Amino acid sequence: MTETNEGGMASEEDFNTKAQQAVDVPEESEQLPGLKNHREIEILSVKQNAEHQQNLRKAKQHLENGMIKKTYFSYWDFAGQSTYYSTHQAFFSPRAVYLLVFDLSKQGDQTLSDNLSFRLGTDKKCTVAESLQFWASSIKTFTSDDNGERAPVILVGTHGDMLDEATAKKRFDEAKQAIEMDTVTCLKVSNSTKCDKDITELRNAIFKVGLGIANESVPARWMELEDAIKKEQQNGKNVIHFYDIKRINTKTVFKVKDEDGLRAFLKHVHCRGQWMYFPGDADDDNMDLIILKPVALAKFLNSLMRSSLVAEQNAVNIDTTNLNGIVDYDFLTTAATILLKGENIDGDIKSLTKVLIRLKIMMKYTNEKTNETVYIIPSLLPLKQLSVSQSPPIERIPKIKIAFHNFLPLGFFHLFMVALVTDVADICISTIENIPQIFGLNATLYWKHQAILVDIRWDRSIIIIDIQNYSNKHALKDIEVGRLIDDIDSVILNTLEVYRQIAVRYTFFIQCPKCTDGVDNYLPLSLLSQNDEEVLCAARHAVTMNDVTNELQFRILPVS
Repeated sequence: MTETNEGGMASEEDFNTKAQQAVDVPEESEQLPGLKNHREIEILSVKQNAEHQQNLRKAKQHLENGMIKKTYFSYWDFAGQSTYYSTHQAFFSPRAVYLLVFDLSKQGDQTLSDNLSFRLGTDKKCTVAESLQFWASSIKTFTSDDNGERAPVILVGTHGDMLDEATAKKRFDEAKQAIEMDTVTCLKVSNSTKCDKDITELRNAIFKVGLGIANESVPARWMELEDAIKKEQQNGKNVIHFYDIKRINTKTVFKVKDEDGLRAFLKHVHCRGQWMYFPGDADDDNMDLIILKPVALAKFLNSLMRSSLVAEQNAVNIDTTNLNGIVDYDFLTTAATILLKGENIDGDIKSLTKVLIRLKIMMKYTNEKTNETVYIIPSLLPLKQLSVSQSPPIERIPKIKIAFHNFLPLGFFHLFMVALVTDVADICISTIENIPQIFGLNATLYWKHQAILVDIRWDRSIIIIDIQNYSNKHALKDIEVGRLIDDIDSVILNTLEVYRQIAVRYTFFIQCPKCTDGVDNYLPLSLLSQNDEEVLCAARHAVTMNDVTNELQFRILPVS
C-alpha cells in the first residue's frame, strides 16, 4: 500500500500556493475521497499550531518526494486451504494489486491433485483454469471501487524455465480466457534457480500497476486524526469503536467536521489496508468497530478455521458430521486469547464476535428446544446434507432461481445463508434430532411455521429456493411469498453492501408451472411482472403471472 502521491519534485511556490488555497476555501466546499471531482491535498495554515506544523511538514515531504523516492507496500498472502475462503473477502480491497500465481507448465484443463472441490461448490476436483476462475471471481466480486472498477491483477506463471515463449504465451492466453480478463499483466518466473531478473521484473510490474491506485488526494486534516489514532494503537488498542473515533477527533486541532467525514476517513484507511472498518448500525456506535491491527483479526480467524482446535471444544448438541462448523462461545474466547496472547486485544472478544457476525462469516444460533447457544461457521460445515427419506408436501410453489451474471465463489453463498437467517424475520434454521440443517452447499429453513420449509442450495453461481408446505393448518395462499422474494433480494444487496460492492448483477427466475415432465424450465420473474405479459419457457409454454398465482392459489407480489 502506498502512502505517497505520484509526481516529481514540487516547487516551493507550488507548495505555498496549495497551502494558501486550502486556507482560503471554506470547509463546506471540501471534497472527500471517493467523489469524482475531489480536490488536491489540502494544506492548512502553518501558523496555527505547533503540532499541526509537523503534519504540514509531512505533507510537504510527501509532495516533494513523490512515489519514486518513497513508496510503502504491505504484502498479504491469502491462505490456500479451502476453510479460509469465506474469510478472504474481509481483507480484499480495491486499493491493492492481486497476484494470481499458477503453474505455467500445466495445461488449463489439467486436474489439480489437491482436493479443491470447495472452489467449485461441487464434489469434482477442479482444473487449473477453474482454480484461476475461482480466485478471479473473488477479486472481481469483492474489490470493486465506487466507479465499479475492479482492482488490478497480475498473472504470475511459475516454472517458466520449463517451456518456450510460444507455449508460455498460449498458457497465459488460456488463463486470461478462464478469468475473463483481457487487460492483465502476465509474467513468468523460473523455479530452477534464483533469478533476480524475474523478481526485479515482477517488482517493477507491481510498482507500475500500483501507480494507478495509489495516486489519491486526501484532506490534510485527516493526517492529524490518523496520527492521533496511531497513538491509541501504540498504547495497545487493537479494537476500537466509532465513538472512540469521535472522542479522538474532538481532541485534534483541525477536526473533521462531521460523522460523514469521519466515516469517509475510515473508509479511506480501510481501502488502504491500514485498518479495517465495517460500518454497523448507524444508530449504534457499539456496532461500528475499527480493527487497528488487521493481522490480529486474521490470526483470530485462522484459529477459528483450524479443525484441530475446533475438535477440542465442547459445544453441546453437535453431531460428529457437524463438528467442524459449530463452536461455542468458550471456544471463541479460547481461540482468541491463546492466539492473541500478549497482543493486548483489550479482552474484547465480544467485539470481535460482532465483527464476524457483521461480516456474515459466522451466525449465532440458539436451539429452541435445549436453549443452548452456539456459533455456526458455514465454511467449515460438511458440503452436503445426508440423504433422508421425505414425504411429499401438501403444496409447494414453483422453485425460485437466482442466477448471478458472473461466476461467484462458494463463499458468497455462505455469506448469503448467514444473512438470510440473521436478517429476515420468520426465517430460522430447521433441525433434525437437534442437529441444525445447514451445510456447505444447502440448508433447510423454517419459514413462519415449522411445517413450512425453505430448501436452499448452491449450484455454481446459482441459488435455488424451494418452498414446501407440509402444514394441515396453514395454506400458502395466506402467505405473501413475494415479500420473501423481496427480503431475499434485500439480503443479497445488504451482504454486498457490507463489503462495499455494487457491481454484482443477478436475475430472479421462477419455475414454469406448466412443465410437468420433471424438467426445470425457468422464466425471468421481472418479465412476468410486467403488465401480465406472456413469456415462453424453454418447452414453449406461454406463461403469465396469473398462471403462476392462479394455479397454485396463493398471492405473489410483483418484484422489480
